[in-house]
Amino acid sequence: FQLEEGLELAAEYCEEAKKLFGSAGWSRAETMVLETFGRIKSKQKKFDVAIKALKEAVEACRGFKDRGLEGEALAYLTEALLGKVNEEEAFLPTLDAKKLADEGQASSDLARKIFEELQDKDGQLILDEVLFQASNTAVERFCEVN
Repeated sequence: FQLEEGLELAAEYCEEAKKLFGSAGWSRAETMVLETFGRIKSKQKKFDVAIKALKEAVEACRGFKDRGLEGEALAYLTEALLGKVNEEEAFLPTLDAKKLADEGQASSDLARKIFEELQDKDGQLILDEVLFQASNTAVERFCEVN
């Protein structure tokens, strides 16, 4: 309960910070807050909100050509997409689940490519952690069903 309450408060702070940075014209800071907001929403299992925020962050990174931040945003977008598949698989039509999984794979592949080009070991570790967690969750869900 305490963690959930803390995450909700953090999300509120992110929304306020995003507004402030946006009004000040600090697009890079606004994008970093947007990425954090998306991560928080993923942890809260509010995947649609997370996916929307992280896609916006990816596009903003492309706008100011920050490949490192783009890779990180793509890694966390992968987390949100695969998280939604893992959480809602039983409720999602098969084609919707496949589309999300394919989009997660594409985000993951692009993030990995960016991190390799930049020789960004920390970014690669972030992506590995995201994929490890998604795989573990998928295995747990499979075991629950079978």
